[in-house]
Parts: sequence; C-alpha cells; structure tokens
Amino acid sequence: MRGSVFSGSSKRLFLLCFFTYSVIYIGRKNFSVCIPGMVELGVIDKVLGGTTGTAFLAVYACGQLINGLLGDRVNPKYMMAGGLMGAAAANIAMGVNRIPALFPVIWGINGYCCSMIWAPLLRSLSENLNYSERQAAGAAISSAIPTGTVISYLVCAVVLSVSDWRVAFISCGAILAVSSVLLYVNLTALSKQKAAQHTPEHAAVPAVETGAENEAVSGHLAKLKHMSLPLLVISTGLYFSVGGILIN
Repeated sequence: MRGSVFSGSSKRLFLLCFFTYSVIYIGRKNFSVCIPGMVELGVIDKVLGGTTGTAFLAVYACGQLINGLLGDRVNPKYMMAGGLMGAAAANIAMGVNRIPALFPVIWGINGYCCSMIWAPLLRSLSENLNYSERQAAGAAISSAIPTGTVISYLVCAVVLSVSDWRVAFISCGAILAVSSVLLYVNLTALSKQKAAQHTPEHAAVPAVETGAENEAVSGHLAKLKHMSLPLLVISTGLYFSVGGILIN
C-alpha cells in the first residue's frame, strides 16, 4: 500500500476496510480447516460436509446480489458491523450445534452475513476517497484476501493444536464479534471527525485543489450513479465481465 497517497482520515478509513475484509475470512475459511476433524470424529460425513460448503457458496452468491443493492441505501457502517456480528453468531452456532442437519443451514446464514461486507466497503472507499486515493485503495484492498486466509488458517491451527473443532468455531466467532464492535466504534468516530471538519469554524479553510482529472472522474461517477442497472452494464462495458464473474 502506498501510504503516502492517503491523507490522515483516508488512511484510517482504508485500514478499517482492509481490517474488515481480512477478518471476515476468519469466519468463512475456518470450515475447510475444521471439516477433517469433524469427519474423523463422525460428527458429519463427507456428503454433509460438501453440502454445508455448497450452502455457504450458494447463499453467498445470492447475498452479493441482494447486498449490492442494499449497499446503496443502507449506511455502510451498519452493514459491515452487522455482517461481522452475524458471521460471529453463525460461527458460534456451528461450534455449539449438536444436530448435523443444521450445519448447512447455519453455514448458509454465515454465507449471507459474509456477503454483507464487500458492497458497503466499496461504497465507503468510493465516496470518501479522492481519485488518487481510490486508485491506491483499489490496488491494495485485494491483498486483504490472502491476508485474511492466512490469519484464518493460523487461528484455527493454533486452537486445534490445543482443543477441538468446536472451540475453533467459537474462537473465530469471538474474534468476529470483537472486530464488529471495533469497526462500529471507529467508523462512528471517523464520521464525527468528518462532520466536525464541515462546521462553520472550519468553513473558511480553503479546499485543496483536486485537479481537473479528479473533477472529471467525480462528474462521470455522478452520472453513472443515476443510471439504471442494464444501461450501466452496457455503457461501461461491464457485460464483458459478466460471464467470467458468473463462472467464478
């Protein structure tokens, strides 16, 4: 991440988003680490394990579509913190569940909660960063995926070395719950800081020139925001990506 590109508040926002997207992987990759122990102990068989994983992916995919629309209407702070807390509850439920048939249901709920992160995260970055900051954030945020995956494997490996799969799920849930609170508190503080910068006593401070390029991009984004979805897909060339995204 090119830290010098970001201003103070922008850097803090990016780090919060990076933290959030890394942490959510703790609550979605842990199942693949825990499932061998669950099968070995006879808690579930391979078929139920595969069904549970598929339930997550199916609901996650549908949730991305739903939350992509909700992300334009609901405060990102509530969606991201709610997604983390919902994933925390689902992970803890996996750890205490004693009914095998409920595993796909619980993990499917977790899939929906995990899908609540990406859309509001992108909205937060696009609405609060300038053009150069958005470029840097877009290039850097993808590294949250391997970061979160490694952290998830490490957390589960440490817990499983001293306990069992139930404690691993509960531990991951606890981490997600604490992360949800930390995110909510920090985003609230960041919002108050931003609001304070627009009070009358700060109104006389000249705005920093962003340049013609940044203004042109902002104007273009404003036009795209009011387009219908079909027109947006056609006019931006997104249809070239639709097939690959569906396959992915």
